[in-house]
Amino acid sequence: MGLVTAVELTKNKVTHIRQVKNKSTQEVTNALVKMLLPFKEQISIITVDNGKEFAHHKKIADALNTEVYFAHPYCSWKESLMKNTNGLIWQYFPKNSIAKH
Repeated sequence: MGLVTAVELTKNKVTHIRQVKNKSTQEVTNALVKMLLPFKEQISIITVDNGKEFAHHKKIADALNTEVYFAHPYCSWKESLMKNTNGLIWQYFPKNSIAKH
């Protein structure tokens, strides 16, 4: 069980969260596309970390008609908003408390 998180870094800084069964490439790809598809016209780029769950980044880019970029390894200071947001999410949804549906 896990969560996929997306943060809109433009005007509103809206956070979208979707629960996933596991961190497999297919599961994360499907969750990310399903979560962001309603906002397809508003997305200019997507930045992801270098995890293997984003191996299908081209499918994500094609489905959302955007470009996917990877964060630079060992430059976590560039991801400070995302890391802060994830910390707040885990504060309210501890990793072992996410219910199975």
